[in-house]
Amino acid sequence: MSEYIYNLEFDTNYKVEEPIYKIVHQIVCYIKNERNFEKAFETIKNNNLSFQDVVNRTGRLNTLDVTTLADLLISRA
Repeated sequence: MSEYIYNLEFDTNYKVEEPIYKIVHQIVCYIKNERNFEKAFETIKNNNLSFQDVVNRTGRLNTLDVTTLADLLISRA
């Protein structure tokens, strides 16, 4: 998850984001907006992510999308 760092010098909160969330967001956009499971698969493989990494970090994928992505990952493993 994200962490908050309190900056005493500027008296502000700075949110540190993990880069994996941006990658998962990109994967979800490929699936939901473009219906392009091939690009999603390539992004997962290029970033050495697991299926569990993607599913645990998003709630936007419906059951059909999750099973289609799982099927693609299994068939290409």
